[in-house]
Amino acid sequence: MEGSEQRKLGAAFDPRVRLYRDPFNELLVFDLSAAGAVAGVPMILLIVGALFGRLSPGVFVLASVVLEWFFIFVVGRPQMAPRESLGWAILWGTIAAIFGLLFYYLVVQSL
Repeated sequence: MEGSEQRKLGAAFDPRVRLYRDPFNELLVFDLSAAGAVAGVPMILLIVGALFGRLSPGVFVLASVVLEWFFIFVVGRPQMAPRESLGWAILWGTIAAIFGLLFYYLVVQSL
């Protein structure tokens, strides 16, 4: 079983392989979405801000949402029906916006 999951994990990050729905892939996309919204995207934007100057709160939040969608729909590539994709985009776009705003005021602004 572990060998199968390792192959699936490797295939998940190979852009030539389609990510079909099964419990492992759905959990992988969920984990990718959560990790991106909570830590990955804000840290990337913090580094960008350190290199190029602090972003405004609105730009930070908008960039958080766009990067989150990029990581889900381009890197993760889940195979969803259009209605499911829309729901997933609304859910994780909102979560990324909330966490991005919190991160901005709790971390970025204090630097």
